[in-house]
Order: sequence, then structure tokens, then C-alpha cells
Amino acid sequence: NAGMPLPILVRQGQARPIRVEGVPLGLLDHTGYQETAVNLEKGDVFAMFSDGLLEAANPQQEEFGSRRLEKILREHAERPGEEILEAVFTEISRFERGRPRRDDQTLLVIKVQ
Repeated sequence: NAGMPLPILVRQGQARPIRVEGVPLGLLDHTGYQETAVNLEKGDVFAMFSDGLLEAANPQQEEFGSRRLEKILREHAERPGEEILEAVFTEISRFERGRPRRDDQTLLVIKVQ
């Protein structure tokens, strides 16, 4: 994950982070990175994302956080990947309530068919 937040795997209604470690890509020269294999199964949802997604803030300065993201991924896990992606960004926009973004919000969703 090259220093990004831990990816999330949703399987059979349960969300769990995939434990990987590493410094952000490009931060240090000659850095080694750990490889982690994840066997995906039919129906799994795998999400990788930037920290800006979790750090999205509402007007009260509360961050969106991983628990909210996990909840959305679980609730929409039966839908196609495009709809899961749309649901996440819709909820983040509602949460921010028009507040300007401080960072990029990048999300990759893999839905195994």
C-alpha cells in the first residue's frame, strides 16, 4: 500500500483491514516494500484509498474515518463496483456538507464477480 491507509476487504458481510506496512512511495530512496498476497473470492469487495478520503472533515472538524468507510462498504457490498464507489463519494459529500476538501480523495474498489 506504499504508506497509504490499510486496504479494506469485505467478505460475507464482515469488513477487515489488510495488514501491510511501508513508507509512502517516493519518500525515501532505496526503500523495500513488503508484498502481501490476498486471495479474493466471489462476492468480495477490496478497497484501497488515499488518506484524504478518511480525513474528509465536516464543519465541526470531525473526520470521516475508517469506521464510516467500512460501514458503507459493508452496506453496499452486494452492488456492482461502480455503485459502491458512487455510494462512498455520495456519503463523503453529505458528511462534508459543502466544506472545501483539504486533500485528494482517491478510491479503488474491486468487486469480485
